[in-house]
Amino acid sequence: MSHPTTYDVFLSFRGEDTRHYFTSHLYKELNTKRIKTFIDLISQSLIKAIEESSIYVVILSKHYASSSWCLDELTKILQCKRSYGREVIPIFYEVDPSDVRHQRNSYQEDFMKHQQRSKDKIDAWKAALFQVAGLSGLHSQNIRPESSLVEKIAEDILKKMNSFVLSEYEGMIGIDEHIERIQPLLLLKSQSVRLIGIWGMGGTGKTTIASAIYHKLATQFSSRSIVLNVKQEIERAGLDHVRRKYLSELLDEDITSSKSNFSFDPRLKRTKILLVLDDVKDSDQLEDLIGTHHSNFGQGSRTIVTNRDKQVLKNGNADEIYKVNEMGSQDSLKLFCSFAFKQNHPIEPYVSLSKKVLDYANGVPVALKVLGKFLQGRKEEAWESHLQKLEKLSHDEIFSAFKLSYDGLDNEQKDIFLDIACFYRGELENRVVQTLDYCGFSTRIGIEILQDTDMGHEIVRLQCEDDPGKRSRLWKADDVNNVLSKNKGTDAIRCIFLNF
Repeated sequence: MSHPTTYDVFLSFRGEDTRHYFTSHLYKELNTKRIKTFIDLISQSLIKAIEESSIYVVILSKHYASSSWCLDELTKILQCKRSYGREVIPIFYEVDPSDVRHQRNSYQEDFMKHQQRSKDKIDAWKAALFQVAGLSGLHSQNIRPESSLVEKIAEDILKKMNSFVLSEYEGMIGIDEHIERIQPLLLLKSQSVRLIGIWGMGGTGKTTIASAIYHKLATQFSSRSIVLNVKQEIERAGLDHVRRKYLSELLDEDITSSKSNFSFDPRLKRTKILLVLDDVKDSDQLEDLIGTHHSNFGQGSRTIVTNRDKQVLKNGNADEIYKVNEMGSQDSLKLFCSFAFKQNHPIEPYVSLSKKVLDYANGVPVALKVLGKFLQGRKEEAWESHLQKLEKLSHDEIFSAFKLSYDGLDNEQKDIFLDIACFYRGELENRVVQTLDYCGFSTRIGIEILQDTDMGHEIVRLQCEDDPGKRSRLWKADDVNNVLSKNKGTDAIRCIFLNF
């Protein structure tokens, strides 16, 4: 049974022993590394915070056991470990683990005091200490100086956090193959500074692949940052916001606007960094974000950039470019079935219907997921009905999934796409190219990334659902007749096409 989490880490400690020294240093280090940490400032919220934390760091100091609060916390922490599978990291701070496990020396003295006040809890507390002392942890006497211990704890926590994320990718169809192909391109043993591009049409999983690689490799770099949906984030909050975000993570400090020009910060040139920038608009935007990457980051640094346009990555001086192709038929079937049937193969009588879905989705993971979720649990008759509708009109979610590719085109490519979808379906390619080139389009370049004509029809229809006269293109006889007979044409109409 899972439980939602709010905090990455919950710190359990005896305030009088460590609050103003070790614990305060650890808390600062975790905050610096952007690890969301709960510290017991408000006692009423302790139980809720324990339940909503992913990792527990238990600082077992000399008089940890003198506090009934600490022992109650520990009991609750171990309960959450059993119930939710949470991680517990014991820190034996200036104490012997065997003293904690068997309540000797100061732990024995503190329990003698509890005998007079809390007899009913003694056994549970002793069991909790016995259990936590048996877990793999860190001993302050083995890691000196104390600053090294603090850094070690923070790194262990980051590794666990990355493993949590990586576990979400386990079993994800096709992801391991992509990672295996991309890792050699990174040349991780080389001290050179490299930029790797991940390229593919919308919905093929570029973001997922880049994120999986980031979390798999993060601990091999001194600093790391990942920014998803860069183009969208810049449109929403501005270039400076995105730059400050990743610089703050790379430099482990809050970067103000006045400091956000990384070119003048020598620390980056001395730091081995891993940076992932997902969905950068163009090469100019990439340069605005990282400048000339080879000269601004330290030896061994790696930048991974995703984009739908291979030319953007070439212009951005990518050292290697990895193409994410559409899924093959076997992986497509597994992915679709994992959502439609909660298993990796179709059930009777849906085998042939599933094949039709695969033909429609054409190996695009986003489309396969959306279709699988949409059709899951529906009867055979409903599948047949919806598949017939797919040939004419997409369900809103399905349409949105396919429209990802259209939104990534520039204005000229969008015009080429809509003209072909609405007017030239089924025509010979050379004739289409000659016609559109005559109109001033770079058709041969643009046509390579055009995919789905039904989507093009729907995009035009949605320009104005109720009034065809306000759409950019008319090709249906009824719409043309309606507009012309009622004199409802507007300046929005770019072309009328009738196939007699």
